[in-house]
Amino acid sequence: MKISFIGAGRVGSSAAFSVLHSLDTLKEIVMVDIVQDLAEGEALDLTHAAYAMERGDIRISGTANPAATKDTDIYVMTAGIARKKGQLRQELVETNAGIVCKVAKEMAKEAGLRILYTNCRNHNTSFKILAHLLRVQARGASLDELFQIGRAHV
Repeated sequence: MKISFIGAGRVGSSAAFSVLHSLDTLKEIVMVDIVQDLAEGEALDLTHAAYAMERGDIRISGTANPAATKDTDIYVMTAGIARKKGQLRQELVETNAGIVCKVAKEMAKEAGLRILYTNCRNHNTSFKILAHLLRVQARGASLDELFQIGRAHV
C-alpha cells in the first residue's frame, strides 16, 4: 500500500510516523510539501525510524513534486498553516482554503485517486473544497480510522 502525505509539517510527519509504526500493509510513504527541504528531511527521519523498527523495506521519499504521488492508495491531507498570534479565525480559514484549493488542483491530476483522509486545520472548509474540486467525498477521521481503512484496503 502506498500512502502520500500532503503536508510534511508537524501534523503530517507525526501522522506518517504513526502509520509507519502501525500499518503492516504499508509499502511506500511519500511526503509532499511546498518546502522541498522539509519534505526530504522528514522522509529521511522516517527512513531512520523505519530501520529502527525493522521496516527498512518500506520506500520513503520526500518531495515538492505532486507527481510523486502517482498510484497512491490513500492520500492524507495535512497541508495548512497554524493560526498566528492576533490572526482572526476567518483569516486563517481563508489562508488554509487557498492552500487546500491549490493542492487539490494538483491532486486532481492523479487519475487513481481513491481514498482521501484529511487532518488539516479548518476541516469543514477543507472538506467542501476537496469534495468539490476532486469530485470525491472528503472526510476527516482519527488515525485509528485511517489504520482501519488501510487494513481493509488490502
